[in-house]
Order: sequence, then structure tokens, then C-alpha cells
Amino acid sequence: MTLTGRYADRRTRQEIDCSQTIWVFATNAADNTILDFCEVHKSELFEFHDPVRRNDLILDLTTRIKKQLKSEFGVCYSS
Repeated sequence: MTLTGRYADRRTRQEIDCSQTIWVFATNAADNTILDFCEVHKSELFEFHDPVRRNDLILDLTTRIKKQLKSEFGVCYSS
């Protein structure tokens, strides 16, 4: 798949150049993933025992969320 930065307006069917646009959307698609992860790692995440371990857990959760969003929505890019 090649990303071209083009979007079709659903009202007019006109193609719009969105190559310089940042899209932000809200979804609750990962809520259960986040809640389950936080429940399993509650102590390590919220009681600040080991900041290195906490950062590793946050990175793990972020990776899981990105994979889930890519699976559900097809594409998930972030920097």
C-alpha cells in the first residue's frame, strides 16, 4: 500500500490533498487492553518502585496499543 496523502470528501466526493495534515482521532478501541494491562501491573505502574521498569512497561503497553490499532484500523503511524 502506498500512502499518497489524499482523502476523498464523503459529501462531495472531491479528492483533497491532506499530505501536510496531521490527523488526530479519539477511540476507545484500546480501553480493555489498557485497563487489563494496568490491573496486571498496578503496583509497578502506580507505586513508582522502579522508574526504569515503569518505563519498560509503558513502552510495552504502547507497543501493544499500536499493534491493536493497526489491526483494527489498518494503519497506525506515530513518531
